[in-house]
Amino acid sequence: MTGVLGETQLFLLAGLAFFFLSGTVVTVGVRVMRAPIGRIEPVSRARLLTMLGVAPIVLAIAGVLACVTPSALAHATGSVDHCGHHDDGHPHMCPWHAPHDAGSALGWIVGGLALGWLLARASTEAARLGRGVAAVGGLGAGADDLEGARLIDSDAAFSAAVGLLHPVVVISRGLRDRLKPEETDAVLAHERAHVERRDALRLVVVRAVLCAFPRTLTEPLEAELAVACEEACDAHAAAQVDDPLVVAEAIIKAARGARGHAPLLAMAAVPFGPHATDRRVRALCDPSTRESPLGLGALLTVVALMFVLAAPLHHVTETLLGALAH
Repeated sequence: MTGVLGETQLFLLAGLAFFFLSGTVVTVGVRVMRAPIGRIEPVSRARLLTMLGVAPIVLAIAGVLACVTPSALAHATGSVDHCGHHDDGHPHMCPWHAPHDAGSALGWIVGGLALGWLLARASTEAARLGRGVAAVGGLGAGADDLEGARLIDSDAAFSAAVGLLHPVVVISRGLRDRLKPEETDAVLAHERAHVERRDALRLVVVRAVLCAFPRTLTEPLEAELAVACEEACDAHAAAQVDDPLVVAEAIIKAARGARGHAPLLAMAAVPFGPHATDRRVRALCDPSTRESPLGLGALLTVVALMFVLAAPLHHVTETLLGALAH
């Protein structure tokens, strides 16, 4: 049975297994725990959801590396390698012992289908992002300047932090004309907070990582992350204008002004639109939320735990791959 799974297949299938398993756990977990997660303070919530969003790709890489660690340590230190105790039918998650043949047809079929799915979903997401970039790319062309922001000549009521790597703030005449001066200041403060926090890039990265999973699974996490970013920027704007009610009124006016301009707003990914308006206003009026210590540190702790448990993880992964091979 030696060589039932080739070396490439072993590491490919292991990485895919870690990716899809961790992604399923994360997305289902957020769906189940959506209500308590929604009560976390916005900045902490955005940090937590970002960590969960990128966890599948991080844990996939860490899982494969952890599986290789026992053999790598044995090879580096000259100690006895456990691979010598395997029978011929056991696949080896070890660069020095893994079979170097082409592997089984079943292994390539499973790996090919998984990779094909990933590429198809990634292509769809890239096309969607490309349409969004094209829609907002020309928003600032020839625009007037308004306190460091670009004033767009449009009747649609919207504002946005446009761009991923070098975002700029834009606001339409339609929205500015609906707002009082202090409300305009609140909107601009909100959008500048998006720029400082790199929220657009954050959302794109998380959606790119999760694009391989069905939207029914990823929607709760992505929606909660978007709302958390909005509420964090709302709180920042409230602090800047020293009145949360001014920010709340600006949100309501923006939502009313957005009606009838849905196609443009959807393409431009406008944050001051009608999405989650009630929830954002309630958060401003009653910011009774708790902070969460979870974030990047929690993800790194899980990664470290995988390496601490590298030996049993190595054996379990090899056993499951062996079951697939048979």
